[in-house]
Amino acid sequence: MRKLPTLALVTLTLAACGESPGPQPVSEPVLNVSVNPATPQAGQDITFTVSLMGGSGTWNVALFNQNPDGSVNQVYPNRLPEGQPTLTPGATLNFPPPDAKYIFVAAGPMGTNTLLAYATQKPLDLEGEGLSRYDNSQAQFANVVGQGFDTLSSLRAKLKLVFSGISKVIQYEVTSPASTP
Repeated sequence: MRKLPTLALVTLTLAACGESPGPQPVSEPVLNVSVNPATPQAGQDITFTVSLMGGSGTWNVALFNQNPDGSVNQVYPNRLPEGQPTLTPGATLNFPPPDAKYIFVAAGPMGTNTLLAYATQKPLDLEGEGLSRYDNSQAQFANVVGQGFDTLSSLRAKLKLVFSGISKVIQYEVTSPASTP
């Protein structure tokens, strides 16, 4: 008779323990990018915002803007202070940074611009991989190698191949300033 109560007590104890939560799985990283204002007028100050949700660790960020004429500018990385940005999950990055001593102004040509944000946990050496280059030692921004309307999609594929990571592409319109009567 004593065996039954002992067995019942062990069963109740095990049931009360349940499963331990253990380590929680890390959600897949998601990169977001936006421009503020959403539809800037030429001559207006603009800010690009990149954020990372999910994932873990530190991510190196590259940011490119394709103009309506097909030319592609490398916004990040650059040689300005804070020009080698990183993100961690839940963090936000602004270009230009809030305390920057410079502004970024929307300019022509008018029309649809395409913004590519790329994040990788590998070190970004875009110049070393032949994806971009600085004109000289004083240049603050690098030029993307190769220009034209297919440059951004080709660049995105090369980035993914060399620096496995995540990306986000958005489009925004730069419009002519409103005329004053």
